[in-house]
Amino acid sequence: MAGQIKERMIEPSNSDTRANSDTRGDETANGAAVRDVVRGPYLLTGREMLTDEIATKIVQLMRTVPENSPKGALAGRGYTGVQDLPQVGRVFVKQYAHGGLLRKLTGGRFVCCGPSRSQLEFGMLERVRAIGVNAPKPYICVTQGSFFYQTWLIMEEIKDSKNLVLVSQDDSEALQDCMKAVAEQVLLLIKNNIFHVDLHPGNVLLSGSGSVYIVTGN
Repeated sequence: MAGQIKERMIEPSNSDTRANSDTRGDETANGAAVRDVVRGPYLLTGREMLTDEIATKIVQLMRTVPENSPKGALAGRGYTGVQDLPQVGRVFVKQYAHGGLLRKLTGGRFVCCGPSRSQLEFGMLERVRAIGVNAPKPYICVTQGSFFYQTWLIMEEIKDSKNLVLVSQDDSEALQDCMKAVAEQVLLLIKNNIFHVDLHPGNVLLSGSGSVYIVTGN
Protein backbone atom coordinates (compact mmCIF):
# COMPACT_ATOMS: atom_id res chain seq x y z
CA MET A 1 0.00 0.00 0.00
CA ALA A 2 1.52 3.29 -1.06
CA GLY A 3 2.42 5.79 1.63
CA GLN A 4 2.63 9.54 1.63
CA ILE A 5 5.49 10.97 -0.44
CA LYS A 6 6.77 14.52 -0.31
CA GLU A 7 9.72 16.18 -2.01
CA ARG A 8 11.79 19.00 -0.56
CA MET A 9 15.26 20.47 -0.60
CA ILE A 10 17.67 20.65 2.31
CA GLU A 11 21.08 22.17 2.79
CA PRO A 12 23.87 19.56 2.99
CA SER A 13 24.87 20.80 6.44
CA ASN A 14 23.89 20.73 10.09
CA SER A 15 21.25 23.41 9.60
CA ASP A 16 18.58 20.98 8.32
CA THR A 17 15.03 21.07 9.65
CA ARG A 18 12.55 18.27 10.28
CA ALA A 19 10.34 17.15 7.41
CA ASN A 20 7.23 19.20 6.81
CA SER A 21 4.83 20.02 4.02
CA ASP A 22 6.92 22.88 2.65
CA THR A 23 9.13 22.64 -0.44
CA ARG A 24 12.16 24.93 -0.40
CA GLY A 25 14.49 25.71 -3.32
CA ASP A 26 18.17 24.89 -2.80
CA GLU A 27 21.36 24.02 -4.64
CA THR A 28 22.66 20.66 -3.38
CA ALA A 29 25.77 18.59 -4.06
CA ASN A 30 23.98 16.41 -6.63
CA GLY A 31 21.02 18.65 -7.46
CA ALA A 32 18.49 16.08 -6.25
CA ALA A 33 15.60 16.92 -3.98
CA VAL A 34 15.23 15.19 -0.65
CA ARG A 35 12.14 12.99 -0.54
CA ASP A 36 10.11 12.16 2.56
CA VAL A 37 8.29 8.83 2.31
CA VAL A 38 5.90 7.65 5.03
CA ARG A 39 5.52 3.90 5.46
CA GLY A 40 3.40 2.91 8.44
CA PRO A 41 5.22 4.17 11.57
CA TYR A 42 8.39 5.07 9.64
CA LEU A 43 9.45 8.34 8.02
CA LEU A 44 12.14 7.78 5.39
CA THR A 45 14.23 10.65 4.08
CA GLY A 46 16.65 10.43 1.15
CA ARG A 47 17.53 11.63 -2.32
CA GLU A 48 17.34 9.89 -5.70
CA MET A 49 17.91 6.42 -4.19
CA LEU A 50 14.66 6.60 -2.19
CA THR A 51 12.15 5.21 -4.66
CA ASP A 52 8.73 3.94 -3.68
CA GLU A 53 9.90 0.34 -4.06
CA ILE A 54 13.09 0.87 -2.05
CA ALA A 55 11.03 2.47 0.74
CA THR A 56 9.01 -0.73 1.06
CA LYS A 57 12.21 -2.82 1.13
CA ILE A 58 13.68 -0.63 3.86
CA VAL A 59 10.65 -1.07 6.11
CA GLN A 60 11.08 -4.82 5.73
CA LEU A 61 14.77 -4.43 6.55
CA MET A 62 14.09 -2.39 9.69
CA ARG A 63 12.10 -5.27 11.14
CA THR A 64 15.26 -7.40 11.10
CA VAL A 65 17.72 -4.85 12.54
CA PRO A 66 18.75 -5.80 16.11
CA GLU A 67 18.05 -3.54 19.06
CA ASN A 68 20.83 -1.44 20.53
CA SER A 69 23.36 -3.44 22.52
CA PRO A 70 26.17 -2.22 24.80
CA LYS A 71 29.63 -2.06 23.23
CA GLY A 72 33.13 -1.12 24.29
CA ALA A 73 33.66 2.36 25.65
CA LEU A 74 35.64 3.42 22.57
CA ALA A 75 33.46 1.81 19.92
CA GLY A 76 30.54 4.26 19.96
CA ARG A 77 26.85 3.98 20.85
CA GLY A 78 24.00 1.95 19.51
CA TYR A 79 23.72 -0.81 16.93
CA THR A 80 25.90 -0.64 13.84
CA GLY A 81 26.17 -3.35 11.24
CA VAL A 82 25.98 -4.36 7.61
CA GLN A 83 22.63 -5.45 6.19
CA ASP A 84 21.52 -6.64 2.76
CA LEU A 85 19.04 -4.30 1.10
CA PRO A 86 17.28 -5.99 -1.84
CA GLN A 87 18.02 -4.37 -5.23
CA VAL A 88 20.72 -2.21 -3.62
CA GLY A 89 23.14 -4.64 -2.01
CA ARG A 90 25.05 -4.39 1.24
CA VAL A 91 24.54 -1.20 3.23
CA PHE A 92 25.75 0.01 6.61
CA VAL A 93 23.02 0.67 9.19
CA LYS A 94 23.61 2.88 12.22
CA GLN A 95 21.08 3.16 15.03
CA TYR A 96 21.38 6.10 17.39
CA ALA A 97 21.39 5.81 21.18
CA HIS A 98 22.23 7.93 24.19
CA GLY A 99 25.36 7.22 26.18
CA GLY A 100 25.93 6.89 29.91
CA LEU A 101 23.00 7.13 32.30
CA LEU A 102 20.61 8.35 29.61
CA ARG A 103 21.07 5.06 27.75
CA LYS A 104 19.55 3.20 30.71
CA LEU A 105 16.64 5.63 30.90
CA THR A 106 15.81 6.18 27.25
CA GLY A 107 17.74 3.57 25.27
CA GLY A 108 17.59 4.57 21.62
CA ARG A 109 14.81 7.13 21.98
CA PHE A 110 15.20 10.90 21.69
CA VAL A 111 12.94 13.87 22.32
CA CYS A 112 11.98 15.61 19.10
CA CYS A 113 13.23 19.21 19.18
CA GLY A 114 14.30 19.79 15.59
CA PRO A 115 16.07 17.59 13.03
CA SER A 116 16.51 13.93 13.97
CA ARG A 117 20.00 12.68 14.77
CA SER A 118 20.14 10.77 11.49
CA GLN A 119 19.01 13.81 9.46
CA LEU A 120 21.74 15.92 11.04
CA GLU A 121 24.41 13.37 10.23
CA PHE A 122 23.01 12.89 6.71
CA GLY A 123 23.48 16.59 6.04
CA MET A 124 26.92 16.74 7.64
CA LEU A 125 28.19 13.72 5.69
CA GLU A 126 27.14 15.41 2.46
CA ARG A 127 28.84 18.62 3.54
CA VAL A 128 32.20 17.06 4.45
CA ARG A 129 32.23 14.86 1.35
CA ALA A 130 31.77 18.01 -0.74
CA ILE A 131 35.00 19.50 0.68
CA GLY A 132 37.03 16.34 0.06
CA VAL A 133 36.86 14.49 3.38
CA ASN A 134 36.69 10.70 3.11
CA ALA A 135 33.29 9.89 4.61
CA PRO A 136 30.64 7.28 3.83
CA LYS A 137 27.92 8.34 1.39
CA PRO A 138 24.58 8.71 3.21
CA TYR A 139 21.61 7.07 1.54
CA ILE A 140 18.49 7.21 3.69
CA CYS A 141 17.39 8.34 7.16
CA VAL A 142 14.72 6.31 8.96
CA THR A 143 12.74 7.76 11.89
CA GLN A 144 10.02 6.11 13.97
CA GLY A 145 7.91 8.11 16.40
CA SER A 146 7.04 11.78 16.82
CA PHE A 147 7.56 13.34 20.26
CA PHE A 148 9.85 10.46 21.28
CA TYR A 149 11.58 8.89 18.32
CA GLN A 150 14.08 6.26 17.27
CA THR A 151 16.26 6.83 14.25
CA TRP A 152 18.67 5.04 11.92
CA LEU A 153 20.98 6.11 9.09
CA ILE A 154 21.55 3.87 6.09
CA MET A 155 24.79 4.63 4.26
CA GLU A 156 27.29 3.03 1.94
CA GLU A 157 29.27 0.08 3.21
CA ILE A 158 33.01 0.68 3.51
CA LYS A 159 34.11 -2.74 2.32
CA ASP A 160 36.26 -4.91 4.57
CA SER A 161 36.53 -2.05 7.04
CA LYS A 162 37.37 -2.04 10.73
CA ASN A 163 37.35 0.83 13.16
CA LEU A 164 40.37 2.27 14.89
CA VAL A 165 39.71 0.19 18.01
CA LEU A 166 40.24 -3.02 16.05
CA VAL A 167 43.17 -1.58 14.08
CA SER A 168 44.95 -0.69 17.33
CA GLN A 169 44.50 -4.26 18.55
CA ASP A 170 45.67 -5.93 15.35
CA ASP A 171 48.39 -3.84 13.67
CA SER A 172 50.46 -1.11 15.35
CA GLU A 173 52.12 -0.12 12.06
CA ALA A 174 48.77 0.30 10.33
CA LEU A 175 47.60 2.32 13.32
CA GLN A 176 50.41 4.85 12.83
CA ASP A 177 49.51 5.25 9.15
CA CYS A 178 45.85 5.68 10.11
CA MET A 179 46.65 8.42 12.60
CA LYS A 180 48.54 10.38 9.94
CA ALA A 181 45.57 10.10 7.58
CA VAL A 182 43.15 11.08 10.36
CA ALA A 183 45.25 14.18 11.11
CA GLU A 184 45.06 15.21 7.44
CA GLN A 185 41.29 14.74 7.38
CA VAL A 186 40.81 16.68 10.62
CA LEU A 187 42.97 19.52 9.29
CA LEU A 188 40.71 19.69 6.23
CA LEU A 189 37.69 19.96 8.52
CA ILE A 190 39.32 22.73 10.54
CA LYS A 191 40.23 24.70 7.41
CA ASN A 192 36.54 24.63 6.49
CA ASN A 193 35.40 25.70 9.98
CA ILE A 194 33.95 22.30 10.86
CA PHE A 195 34.55 20.95 14.36
CA HIS A 196 34.03 17.22 14.86
CA VAL A 197 32.38 17.00 18.28
CA ASP A 198 32.48 13.21 18.58
CA LEU A 199 35.79 12.05 17.08
CA HIS A 200 36.60 8.74 18.76
CA PRO A 201 38.15 5.45 17.51
CA GLY A 202 34.74 4.05 16.66
CA ASN A 203 34.17 6.91 14.19
CA VAL A 204 37.33 6.21 12.18
CA LEU A 205 37.26 3.37 9.65
CA LEU A 206 40.10 1.72 7.73
CA SER A 207 38.85 0.14 4.49
CA GLY A 208 40.18 -3.07 3.01
CA SER A 209 41.95 -1.00 0.35
CA GLY A 210 43.79 1.02 3.01
CA SER A 211 41.75 4.24 2.85
CA VAL A 212 40.78 6.02 6.07
CA TYR A 213 37.20 7.25 6.47
CA ILE A 214 35.73 9.55 9.12
CA VAL A 215 32.17 9.13 10.29
CA THR A 216 30.96 12.57 11.20
CA GLY A 217 28.41 12.00 13.95
CA ASN A 218 26.03 14.96 14.22
